[in-house]
Amino acid sequence: MLDRNLVLVDFDKTIINRDTGDAYIRFMLRRSLLRMICVALFSPLIILFISCNRTKKSGLSILLWLLTAGMGRRKQADLRRQFICAYLVEPNTRIFDSAIEALTQHVEQGDEVVIVSGASAWMVKRIVAALRLPVSHFLCSQERAYMSGRISQFHCYGANKVNAVESHFNLQGYFQVIGYSDSASDIPLLALCDKRIVINPTSKCRKRFATAFGNHVEVVKWK
Repeated sequence: MLDRNLVLVDFDKTIINRDTGDAYIRFMLRRSLLRMICVALFSPLIILFISCNRTKKSGLSILLWLLTAGMGRRKQADLRRQFICAYLVEPNTRIFDSAIEALTQHVEQGDEVVIVSGASAWMVKRIVAALRLPVSHFLCSQERAYMSGRISQFHCYGANKVNAVESHFNLQGYFQVIGYSDSASDIPLLALCDKRIVINPTSKCRKRFATAFGNHVEVVKWK
């Protein structure tokens, strides 16, 4: 494997210009006033849990369960299909052309490209398939069934991304490890990388990247 690179690519705001999980939450809430009320009532607890890395998974589980409780599998599957179709045609949803070019170039070079995302695996895989992006390896957040709804099984975020990558890949078996991300939450992931490419960072994130890596990071503008 030493003749090829391992390429670790974030998804939201790196390949696509939006937060896919946030869009899914809004999509589900718009379809049920009752669920909207329930989420509003539980929002102080959800926000409290999500704001702390140690309890973030629990907060996401509460939110996800409130969005899906009482739905059968067929209904959930149908809503997932509806969401992906609607999401991809919304005027404010955009896939970065630069991302497609970079992914294609890496695949053509024989590199192993992996999307490492905090978004749920079903979202990322369906969008990648719909857009026919040249990626077949995914390390993403996982959900599971619980009491007629869904909860978070694994939240692929922050240090959890590192754990996922290290449990699936021998990093010493590649010529280089290359990372792409927009978010400072991926500093632990990018710390694994020999080459770090930061996509359209906010000024705050840019400062955090500079603090973590100094000049050993490349900042690019993707459109």
